[in-house]
Parts: sequence; C-alpha cells; structure tokens
Amino acid sequence: MATNRIPLVIPCHRVVASAGALGGFSSPQGIDMKRRLLELYATTENEQQVARQAAQRTLELAEEIQEMARLKTGISRAPGC
Repeated sequence: MATNRIPLVIPCHRVVASAGALGGFSSPQGIDMKRRLLELYATTENEQQVARQAAQRTLELAEEIQEMARLKTGISRAPGC
C-alpha cells in the first residue's frame, strides 16, 4: 500500500480462487457462509450456477489435497472414510 496511491479493496467473501474454488473465509461458519453469501449475491441463473460450480470445485480440490497428503504420509484409509 505504500506505493499504491489508489488501492483496490475487495471484500474477501467475494473472491473466488483461480482454480475456480471458493478459497478461504475466516468467518465462524467459514466456507459454508461464503457459499451462502455468493449465492445470495447471484442475481441471475448463470451467476447462481457459477457459485454452485465454485462450491463443487472447492470440495473436489479439498479431496485432491487430502488424497495427496494421504499418499505422501503413507496413511491408508479406514473402512467407511
């Protein structure tokens, strides 16, 4: 901010990650709250679909990260997990 005389300020709950996922949100309800806010702001069917796709991509990325961590640590899944 020291060199930018006109900073852009964007509320973090409106930011979607470059991979199409929701990214983080530090409210007490976290990602669920961010998803609800984005859906609330979505005024057209297309915007609602984009919000739903971002939520779905977030879940997919979380599963991918979990699987990579599982493989890296050599932990096997317990039945039902």
